[in-house]
Amino acid sequence: MSRSFLAIVAGLVVVLTACADGEAFSLDVGDCFDDPDGGGQTVESVAVVDCDQPHDNQVFATFEIVGGSWPGADQVEEDAEDGCLERFEDYVGTPYLESDLLASAFWPSEDSWEAGDREVICFVYDPAGPVTGSLEGANR
Repeated sequence: MSRSFLAIVAGLVVVLTACADGEAFSLDVGDCFDDPDGGGQTVESVAVVDCDQPHDNQVFATFEIVGGSWPGADQVEEDAEDGCLERFEDYVGTPYLESDLLASAFWPSEDSWEAGDREVICFVYDPAGPVTGSLEGANR
């Protein structure tokens, strides 16, 4: 693959989702949000914004990773990447390797996994900066 899936998002490298109480936060397909503050590896929340306003990211898919015991950070990251890339074209309208948009994801941390979290939240963004409007069917 010639493009990195988990490209840097405004200084945010690998993003993991877990609230302090071990429960994941919730985003739905189509939700738009700005990059979280802080640039750390654990994201506890993001502010959803109206997609008609300038925003950094848009959720294009959510899915659950199947499994009982914690498979390890590398396996969870790989499952998240594979699952998101499989779903990218259906939402954006262009295969990932041909798109000028990039994708990243939130996935469970070990702590949130142990609390029952298995959700991956895939999001798309324009590396050129914030967009206004939906990226669903953008064909770019």
